[in-house]
Amino acid sequence: MRLKLDENLPRHLAEHLAGEGHDVDTVGDEHLIGADDGAILVAATDAGRVLVTLDRGLGERALRSRGHRGVVVVRPPTQSASDVAATLAVFLAHPEPPDLDGAIAVVQASRMRIRRRS
Repeated sequence: MRLKLDENLPRHLAEHLAGEGHDVDTVGDEHLIGADDGAILVAATDAGRVLVTLDRGLGERALRSRGHRGVVVVRPPTQSASDVAATLAVFLAHPEPPDLDGAIAVVQASRMRIRRRS
């Protein structure tokens, strides 16, 4: 899966995901640290990537936007690197990842829900 990791995620998570066969880049790779959410969402969209973030507000803003490849909002029990990775694994473990075009996936340790613009 083609992913872009937001700046609030551990850097080594990108290396871990790449090792599992995902095509991953980060907001930092594109020198977008500190950029507004709109710019980050546009960069992910232009690159054809699903944006992964801990920022619930970014997920809400993405629901009001059109044309993006999707946003995964990770909601781990703590923000430790291991909890973030384990929670994201809930999403990535699906044999057929859901179509997220224009939607967000809110992923918790034991469940995932997809929200689409109404």
